[in-house]
Amino acid sequence: MKKNIQYLWLLAVIFFAMLIIPAPIYAQPDADDQILTTLEDPPGHKAALVFDGLSVSPAVTQIINQEGRTLIDASQLAGLLDLELEWADNEQLFLTRGQIGISFRNGQNIYSKGDQWFSLDTVPYKSSTAFFIPLRAAAEEFGFTVDYDADTRTVYLYSVPPAKEVPAVINIDFPQDLGLWGAILPDSDLAALWGDENVLGGYFTRLNNSPPNRTKNIILACSQINGNLVKSGDVFSFNQVVGPRIAEKGYLPASIFVGRQVVPGTGGGICQVSSTLYNSALTAGLEIVERHPHTLSVNYVASGYDATVLWGAADFKFKNNREKDLQVFTAVYGNYVVALFLDVA
Repeated sequence: MKKNIQYLWLLAVIFFAMLIIPAPIYAQPDADDQILTTLEDPPGHKAALVFDGLSVSPAVTQIINQEGRTLIDASQLAGLLDLELEWADNEQLFLTRGQIGISFRNGQNIYSKGDQWFSLDTVPYKSSTAFFIPLRAAAEEFGFTVDYDADTRTVYLYSVPPAKEVPAVINIDFPQDLGLWGAILPDSDLAALWGDENVLGGYFTRLNNSPPNRTKNIILACSQINGNLVKSGDVFSFNQVVGPRIAEKGYLPASIFVGRQVVPGTGGGICQVSSTLYNSALTAGLEIVERHPHTLSVNYVASGYDATVLWGAADFKFKNNREKDLQVFTAVYGNYVVALFLDVA
């Protein structure tokens, strides 16, 4: 009996001690720490910014995250581009100018424009002093042009696209009776049309009764791509090279696929360029990084060999997996869209 009383007394002492002795307090991470741990690619190097030929020195320097994408403080970009900035809450902001409005949310790899959502290949990042957003995605939605020099880590931002020397289309007598599509193999008769150029591989697709607007869009997209140099190990992005397909850049309304429907859309037809380039990359043995099929069948490539593109969403990308640099050649010859890769000596 005595032992039982002692045992109960000991339990009471232990219980009382648990009540009066404070439990250890563990520090909780602050908001910035939580963001850094949730982001897969936190900010990295600093980048310089040149706007319409003048160097910009903001209080918060632009940063390049580990994906190689440039982020900029939203308030600085708003001041630079004369945009209105509004906050929905501490985690989401809106940028507007005229009838255009876009929204970014901290840590989310999508952004909105009106009632549409577009994917991002990096995420906005909110620190204790700034809200960093992807510079290219934001600036190009408002009609600005962005170029990046990886060697000097300099971003060039233009309110009016700079006049650039467009590589001349090599004048050849391209046959007009080749069928709907086909490969241009190295050392073939077709490759020999380019004379002394070392053709790594190419492809052609036929413009099947293409309306004038559609054909003009294709020619315009080809001119943006033609002559681009892809260094060894670099990734070529169709969307990044061609940019937004908007009327201000000369693109016209033509048929596009939206889901299972065919509707008018600015820039319609350029998927024939991306599809021709996709098959050319396959012929040249290049690594395909990103490719998406259409929601409906197309008549200019074999089934399963198309590559749709959509600004802000679907992209076509390939990697130069060769030890040497290469040059992309794209042009329209009569009724044919031609894409091929040339060896750079």
